[in-house]
Amino acid sequence: AVIATPLLTGLLAGKYVEIDQWNLFINMVSIVLLPVVAGVLLNRYMPKLTEKVAIISPLASVVVVVLIVGAIIANSKALIEAHFGILMLAILFLHIFGFGLGYLITKALGFGVEERRTISIEVGMQNSGLGSSLASTPTFAAQFATPMQAALAPVPSAISAVYHVVIGSFLAAIWRRQALAKADRL
Repeated sequence: AVIATPLLTGLLAGKYVEIDQWNLFINMVSIVLLPVVAGVLLNRYMPKLTEKVAIISPLASVVVVVLIVGAIIANSKALIEAHFGILMLAILFLHIFGFGLGYLITKALGFGVEERRTISIEVGMQNSGLGSSLASTPTFAAQFATPMQAALAPVPSAISAVYHVVIGSFLAAIWRRQALAKADRL
């Protein structure tokens, strides 16, 4: 992700918006790679501390993502209202295709039902917090032609965080019920 995101963003989005791939790479390293490396090192060299932190870290990460999303949505309320329909439709299709293609491609490749469901949820639940954080950086915002474009850039990721949690939770609940019903029949 740290290498592919800047490369693919520059290749694909760079056709429409100037992308500073080096800056995006630096942001990816600081937002993704450094926390992962820190977590691995803490787990390796301070396992008791890591065990204690692991109790609260899932809740803490949810709170941080909610704060990021809330701040972006609050700051962009007028823009969201002005572009509401197209934003909601585009983000809905992003997740429908993500969940759907994750399932269908793995089915075509011969994966089992559990693997297809897992990959569907993994693909469908994009990292919206990361997208919002990256799109909110001043260097990323500086690449847009107008301040309005820069202000709107993190909004799809913020709204996406809500969509993917709702859709992913819905699918997980349905698939869980199906698995329980199948187990009861056996």
